[in-house]
Amino acid sequence: MSADNFERNSNDYFGPFSWFDIGRPDFVGVYKGSNGSEWYPEYAQIYAHATGTWYRCPMNAYYGDGEETRWFDCP
Repeated sequence: MSADNFERNSNDYFGPFSWFDIGRPDFVGVYKGSNGSEWYPEYAQIYAHATGTWYRCPMNAYYGDGEETRWFDCP
């Protein structure tokens, strides 16, 4: 884990979060505030404890320095 979230060439981990089993995710939403930073997330990875399954949701999207929410499919 990096000392500063979203540093270049690093992986960031958030959670664990606990929800009831929602099954396979169809999509994820990613929100970025307008704090002057820029992001380029490659993917989100979600682990479902109930089934022991990892889900990978590709993003590969550039976020500029403005506030923005985007939705990404989880194939």
